[in-house]
Amino acid sequence: MKLCIYILIGFFATMLHAQEYVIYDTKSGKAVSVEDMAERAEDFDVIFFGEFHDDSLNHLLQYEYLKNVYKMDKKVDISLEMFERDVQKHLDNFRTGIIDEEEFLKNSRPWGDYKKFYKPLVDLAKENEASVIAANIPRKYAAMYVQGGMTKINDLPYEEKAFVAKEMLLKEDDYASKFFKTMLNSESKFDSLTPNQENTMFLYYGAQLIKDETMAESIVMHRNDNPKRKIIHFNGDFHSNSYLGTVQKVAERNSKLKLGVITVKYYGDDESAPKYDKSMKKEGDFVIYSKEPKREPFPMMGGGSHFGENSIENFEIEATIIPENSSLEGIAKIKFKNPVLKRSSVKLLKSLKILSVENHTGKLNYTINNDDPNYSEIIFDNPTIKNQKYGGNGIKEANDVTITYKGTVYNPPDETNLIQRHSRTAGIISAKNNEGIYLPGGSFYPQTDKDIAKFDVKITIPAEYTIVTSGEIEVAKSGNNSIYTITTEKPIDGMILVGGKYIKDSTMYKDVEFSVYKLADLVKSEDYLNAMKEYYDFYTDLFGPYPYKSFHVVENFFASGFGMPGYTLLSGRLMAMPWVTLSPGSLAHEFVHNWWGNSVFVDYESGNWCEALTTFSTNYYYNELTGDTAGAEDWRKKALIAIASLPEDRNYPVYDFKYQKDTYDAVVGYSKGAFALYEVYKLFGKEMFFDVLKKFAERNSGKRAYWFHLTGLFNSEAKAAKLDIPTRKVFDQWLKEKEIPELRLKNVTIDSNLVSLEIVQDLDYYLSVPVLFEGDNQSRKEYFNVKDSVELISFDAGFEVKKIHVDPNYEVLRKLYKWEMPYSLNRTVNDNPIVVIPSSDSPDYEMAIKFVEMLKESGYNFKHYTQDAVTTEMVNENSLILLGNIENNSTIASLAQNLPNGMKLTKENFQNNEQTLPINDHILMMNIDHPASNSKLCTVIYFDQIASIRPFSRLFHYMSYSLVMLNNQKAGRPAAQQEIFPGGFNRNETVFIKQ
Repeated sequence: MKLCIYILIGFFATMLHAQEYVIYDTKSGKAVSVEDMAERAEDFDVIFFGEFHDDSLNHLLQYEYLKNVYKMDKKVDISLEMFERDVQKHLDNFRTGIIDEEEFLKNSRPWGDYKKFYKPLVDLAKENEASVIAANIPRKYAAMYVQGGMTKINDLPYEEKAFVAKEMLLKEDDYASKFFKTMLNSESKFDSLTPNQENTMFLYYGAQLIKDETMAESIVMHRNDNPKRKIIHFNGDFHSNSYLGTVQKVAERNSKLKLGVITVKYYGDDESAPKYDKSMKKEGDFVIYSKEPKREPFPMMGGGSHFGENSIENFEIEATIIPENSSLEGIAKIKFKNPVLKRSSVKLLKSLKILSVENHTGKLNYTINNDDPNYSEIIFDNPTIKNQKYGGNGIKEANDVTITYKGTVYNPPDETNLIQRHSRTAGIISAKNNEGIYLPGGSFYPQTDKDIAKFDVKITIPAEYTIVTSGEIEVAKSGNNSIYTITTEKPIDGMILVGGKYIKDSTMYKDVEFSVYKLADLVKSEDYLNAMKEYYDFYTDLFGPYPYKSFHVVENFFASGFGMPGYTLLSGRLMAMPWVTLSPGSLAHEFVHNWWGNSVFVDYESGNWCEALTTFSTNYYYNELTGDTAGAEDWRKKALIAIASLPEDRNYPVYDFKYQKDTYDAVVGYSKGAFALYEVYKLFGKEMFFDVLKKFAERNSGKRAYWFHLTGLFNSEAKAAKLDIPTRKVFDQWLKEKEIPELRLKNVTIDSNLVSLEIVQDLDYYLSVPVLFEGDNQSRKEYFNVKDSVELISFDAGFEVKKIHVDPNYEVLRKLYKWEMPYSLNRTVNDNPIVVIPSSDSPDYEMAIKFVEMLKESGYNFKHYTQDAVTTEMVNENSLILLGNIENNSTIASLAQNLPNGMKLTKENFQNNEQTLPINDHILMMNIDHPASNSKLCTVIYFDQIASIRPFSRLFHYMSYSLVMLNNQKAGRPAAQQEIFPGGFNRNETVFIKQ
């Protein structure tokens, strides 16, 4: 083995002479050799040789340097960043021959590239009977510092404290500035950090320093014990560059030591090595320049990685709520996850006056920032960090704060529109009709943006009100009040309190309480309770144990569909329509959020995976669970149509989806994201796909997860199962790319049962594509993996093939051709239409104008005209939305003569095949062929003197439908609905018919 190492080293040494590098002696300003550099070792007591850990040239130079030093001086010990203090005994035992190398490596946690890069140094030291110092702090203690600061380190047992430097000096100096710049990949980004991010950055810096302090202490202690021996310390270049880091910490411990620094730097591949410059003296005694090797870029924190920040891990809250005057009085004791080393902050509604702020475990100052229009930011500042040193009167860490506050909370929910379906509010307490209590984080307790915490809450409220929230609840009466004691079952990412004068119906099922809270006894609770039981059985089978002890459906006083841990809010109007709420993707969607988003949590700014996964699981997969093949196909088709209808400037990669601000975001994050997961489901199969999701739920419950956690699990499972699937490529193409492919069928030849064809795509995606082969009385569908832009397929169908159809059931996330997309209002409003309304003297004019205002408020791009102002040219050249009826809109009257087969429209009735319905009791939406152009779209919204705008609002729940007819007096299921496809198109892009 030793012979092999020496042969390898000899080979590397030969390679060294072929490498392009230059060494500058910054004292003389001359270029020198490795041998020259080694000769100057006699000038120093301790030498720091920096490296880029993955650079082979750096390590070859280190070896050559040490070899040459030993030729001149045997009294040289080496010190390594790569070994940690707690393995020193194993290193000593190996060096002295007590244990063999196998035993040494088994117990010393060597770096992965030890044998390649560091073994030659250890072997050289061993041959020269030199000591090898395991200098570094064990990495678990450095990580411990990031989480709990020096407080956590001080709690270690005495014997473990020996592995950590006894003293630590934390200064905001050049080293700190350099560290922050490197971590953020920018000089200016530090100033834009939030207090909680800045605090975490200082903890990271402290973790860096505790490594430097420990390595410096190891070096100085060894030198004190061996004053006649020189030490060469090998470390990552950052630890010693410019005489900072470990070098600085050694100098602080022993200013008499003569310290030498060898720094490594790169120049560009297309550049020459720089000439000597006097500024190099600041970087080291020797500076080695070489060409930078090609490597994968390292993601800096400022470049989009998941930047950590301080947050709260425990809340103790007491609050009194008085709905009659919208008042709240509270006290919150909060415990930060990390100590407040530098600064941290929380936010609270501005309408709540802060009465006091107390801190018990340290000394924190606080200020209030009112820059945000809705919230006060309470910023806690640790003044002791200016004392720089831990211990005595130096740095004191604090992580708990108690805040008392009082005020009113009244922020009525904002208005909805056609693309913003949910109302939002910063918090409201109200006893008014059609209002109630809705208190998110920041409105009844102070919070950060990244909390995952345990909550212990006590709420006092008038007895006629019921509080619903996440967690286990106990209720006690006290005079005219109720006192709610609430304890969360596990850490959650925020608590929302809901209150009202509720009627409660509930049942226990498999040790879980299912409940319906309603504001009036108009909702049939049994339908909802039975649905919850069904969801429980379906989804615990797919994802594993249900995360909570209860699930409640709670009627809300404003338009919402929010899911929180253990309950969901639905508007009263929606709850009165169980045919909507109990359809796939409504209540089931909120139930499944108890796994995805409400127990495995999301860092929205880093990418929202949970809506894609929840939408796949419910809006789509519920159809598969219930055997509704037509419903599953309908979802896929509608998803593809919605994606095809996205305006170009509103389309973006699924990976970049954060929140649903409007319906365009929903198409990307929900529909496109869910379809991307369907593509993965096809490749992995049902069993493996849901096995991965069970592991994902189990491993990340109570924590934040990111896309890479989910995709990494799929990648691992694919490798373990030896699946021939390029999982990284698959996830990258569906998540990180904006575009989806277009498929074409080309070069088809059929010889009875033998078929040859090409599937052509305009991208280079890895696809699973279904192809339907049809004969006279039989058919067969096969799935083919398309790996390139052109995939040649030869296939024996087993019968004489007459017709071939690529992806006939919308199973590929792809662009659709016009003939594949049924007409819909959604398509029309996104095509910059003109809206033609009745004349101003028509009794329907005012209602039509209200419809136009709804479109404007929703941000759609269109122009509107009265029917007497529109010209034939305008009708022929634009997509159309036509409002009114055959008497007050001449364009509708004209179109009524050319409706699709089976449809007839008169003043009194609408006839659709066998069905005849009275038109005056209904509002009808038809999306039909444009009167003049097959490249334009046409929507007719037919009504006659409706009394309220409400039917229009209901109509917009059906924007993906071609035809729908609704009763204009009361909510209910559609009286008629139908898909209408364009005519007049050749379908040969994906269909081949043998002539």
